[in-house]
Amino acid sequence: MNKNQEQILHTIHQILSSPVFDIELGDNKYLLGNLIAKYSNCGKLYISEKTQNKLNEINFKLDKDINYIKYLYGKKSLLYRKHKIKVVAEHLIPCNIILSLILKSDRTLDNIKEIMDHNVVTIV
Repeated sequence: MNKNQEQILHTIHQILSSPVFDIELGDNKYLLGNLIAKYSNCGKLYISEKTQNKLNEINFKLDKDINYIKYLYGKKSLLYRKHKIKVVAEHLIPCNIILSLILKSDRTLDNIKEIMDHNVVTIV
C-alpha cells in the first residue's frame, strides 16, 4: 500500500466509523464509491498486452509507481497530450460491489483494506 492508498483507506474508515454517517443521505454512497475507485487507481495497475505493445511502440515508459491521473487519465494526461491516445481503466470488481461488501463487514480498518485490496485496475 502506498501513501495515497493509506490516506484514502483511513478516510473511508473514519467516515464509516462516524456515528452520524448515513450512507443513504445525499451523495454519500456515490462519494464513498469514488473513494474506493481512487484507492484502486492509486494502486497497482495491470496493463493489457495490446496496450503495453502500443506504449512500447511509441516508447512511452511507465515507472513502477505511476501516477494514473498524470500519465494515463483523460485529455490532460501525458499520454494524450503527447500522443493523442486515450486508455480506459476498468475495475475488475465494480466499486459498488466493493462498497456493499464493506458495508456488510464489521468495518474495521483491516477488513476494509482486505476487501478493497481485492479490486485491481486494468488499463485497456
